[in-house]
This record gives sequence, C-alpha cells and structure tokens, in this order.
Amino acid sequence: MGLLTAAKTFGRIDDATGNRPAELRLQYGGGYGTEERSRRPVHTGRATFVWRLLDNLALRVEGLYMMTPFYTSRQASGGLSLSY
Repeated sequence: MGLLTAAKTFGRIDDATGNRPAELRLQYGGGYGTEERSRRPVHTGRATFVWRLLDNLALRVEGLYMMTPFYTSRQASGGLSLSY
C-alpha cells in the first residue's frame, strides 16, 4: 500500500512552544486488498485539522474515508486535548 501525506501549518510561531496555532494534514493511501479470493483496490483518505487554542489546549477535528473490497466506511471525530 502506498501512502501520500501533505501538511501545512498556519499562523505565527509561538515563542513559548515553538508551534504554530493551526495545522492541516491530508493523507491518501491506496493499494490492493484480498477478501474471499477477491483482489480489489483499497483506498483510504484522512483530513485532520488541529487548532491550538492555548499553549496547552488544542482542538482536533478529523474525517476518515476507507474503501475495501466489500465495504466503505466514513468517520468523523473531534476532541479537545490538554497537555501538562
């Protein structure tokens, strides 16, 4: 399976953390999968956005798409993380 990732950060670098306040990451993977003697293409795509609200608080939103020989899956998730 091959994997391709592109990432971009936004905003000014924070002097305290060295991080930028926002990051967007796009990822695509493709290859072949086998189920019940069937060899077909499989694909996966993911988009992630992270927004650092404070030095130790970040909001993450993510979408995921997967296609295998016998099913397709779509997911969306989000979270708030606190670092200390």
